[in-house]
Amino acid sequence: MSGLTPKTHRFLLFMTIFMGVLILLGFGFLAYVIASRAGDIAADLVTAEPEPAIAAPMVDNHPRLPDGAVIQDVEADAGRLVIWYRLHDLDDRVLILDLADGAVVSEIATVLNADQHASPAPGQIAPPQAGRGEEP
Repeated sequence: MSGLTPKTHRFLLFMTIFMGVLILLGFGFLAYVIASRAGDIAADLVTAEPEPAIAAPMVDNHPRLPDGAVIQDVEADAGRLVIWYRLHDLDDRVLILDLADGAVVSEIATVLNADQHASPAPGQIAPPQAGRGEEP
């Protein structure tokens, strides 16, 4: 031995084992705390109400397109949603919605002449339309 008395040697051996046990107990306690908090978080996720996807309040009367409407185009820009649609009676309409609350900002109706929508019969050429640079 290197000058240690048997009493000092036993004391150092006891302290080494005691410190090892304390380290193991500390790691065990740490694992217990992590597992119990993870269980609490999982329980909260299961029982919690889902958060709404949109924080802004929505209006009660959501806009609906009329029956038979066919969407021609949709575009979103500057907080607005623009929906171009056509009704079965050949009316083209534009619906503008506010993206923040879903409210109708404007609705524009354009009524075109029936001959502007009429397709030519097979083998016929469509007549030129006025206002497009052709002679009437």
